[in-house]
Amino acid sequence: MSCGASAAACGPEALGTHRTLKLSAADGPVGVFNYKKTLNLADREVVLTFDDGPMPRRTPAVLDALEAECVKATFFVVGSMAAAYPDILQSTARAGHTIGTHTWSHRYLNRTKAQKTREEQIAGGLHATNIALGGENRAQLSPLFRFPGLGRTRALDRFVEANGLLSMSVDVVSDDWRRISPDEVLKRTLARLDARGKGILLLHDIQPRTVAMLPDLLKELKARGYRIVHVTADAKETEVALANLAEPQGRGFQVAMARTRQKLEVLTAQASAGPGQSFLAGSRSLKVAVKGFEELGLRR
Repeated sequence: MSCGASAAACGPEALGTHRTLKLSAADGPVGVFNYKKTLNLADREVVLTFDDGPMPRRTPAVLDALEAECVKATFFVVGSMAAAYPDILQSTARAGHTIGTHTWSHRYLNRTKAQKTREEQIAGGLHATNIALGGENRAQLSPLFRFPGLGRTRALDRFVEANGLLSMSVDVVSDDWRRISPDEVLKRTLARLDARGKGILLLHDIQPRTVAMLPDLLKELKARGYRIVHVTADAKETEVALANLAEPQGRGFQVAMARTRQKLEVLTAQASAGPGQSFLAGSRSLKVAVKGFEELGLRR
């Protein structure tokens, strides 16, 4: 469906979000880098995706650039990063972007031999992100999943599909993880998009060169007649995947999530406190959270 009103709200000079494409797990897997099919996009339609965050300063800068152009994107977050920076993850969700997952700690699953580790990486990323989002923000969590390094096998594909996740690969890469200049990232991205004419674009919100070139990329997409498609999914399918994939019980994951719950308590206290009271309320909440953490026997 068309979402042209968002562009009008920013003004006619903004890129805007052209339409929303709602996916089901049954639509996957997609992305020609790994698979035979991709999303049903018209010519000059682009899906913006960002991997590996959230990260302080860089992800917020990406969010600012997207907001300035009324653009919605999909963020494939790493579970351990989401657990470390739940406030940034929640800001991403509140801005209306779709949240996908990218494993617990960015392990290359096609190089990981232990089946239990592979499964816990996938499950851990999903559960950590769900916990870190908290409350109403969880509505933005989707069953969209991306393999780190785009490294997959048929067995991994079967596991992902069987548990209700949709594997989304890419059609166009930006090379923004390479040691090249922001101008070179922009040049390569536009050249590859022009050659293909449409597709799922891979970017990384943790990369400084991506932050630097993103405003220019969005303006150039507008100038070249590209239109942004925002990919979403049914939140009920996310609940199915969460139910299918057991939360990892290993000490490392549980310690990290206990710390995340501390941070969420502080964030909640600060949000509910009035002006001039947020620091004190947050401090009290933190003391309570730490006490509970010690009772769990998880504090080192």
